[in-house]
Amino acid sequence: PGSEVFSSSQLQTGFSALSLRGSRLGSRDYPAELLLSHYLSTAFLWEEVRMKGGAYGASASCDPGDAIFVFTSYRDPDPQRSLKAFKKGLESIATEGLSEALVEKTLIGTYSRETGPRAPGDRAWAELLRLLYGITERHRLKKLEDLISIKSSDVQRAAERVLASFDASTAAVVGGPSQATSAAKGLGVPIRDLD
Repeated sequence: PGSEVFSSSQLQTGFSALSLRGSRLGSRDYPAELLLSHYLSTAFLWEEVRMKGGAYGASASCDPGDAIFVFTSYRDPDPQRSLKAFKKGLESIATEGLSEALVEKTLIGTYSRETGPRAPGDRAWAELLRLLYGITERHRLKKLEDLISIKSSDVQRAAERVLASFDASTAAVVGGPSQATSAAKGLGVPIRDLD
């Protein structure tokens, strides 16, 4: 399916999502994408989409079950700008990489998110998803082992891989008339009216 833009006169801000090709659980590439998504969410997107762009939130994540890498923004005054920022973040890391010190700092946050305590409901949901996807404790431990051995070059290659699928990516934008018009023009697709 191609990209889509939805408009509603009831909305004053917008929302965007962009999906790209990612890696599957068990591949050596997945832990690097996990670290890449954590860095993008907590550093690059925080600065570029939230602070400069004015969006209330932005994130990057990867889903190894469906092999996708996803960017999102919400309560976003300019979703089209955010779509461009998503690509800019990948390009920046694909060309310049991250220092080993920054990778180590990001690794601490990523590892903590993967192993930290969870509320009972969150823990149960995670266990259900693992069961449905056939993810065993052995898979989880292997992921953590691979994660702690990630180097800057692994993260740079992950950014290159995800960026290589950018032309085949799928975007979705929902916003008010001005956000929808800008996004539709940038994506080259018609606007679908939600009113």
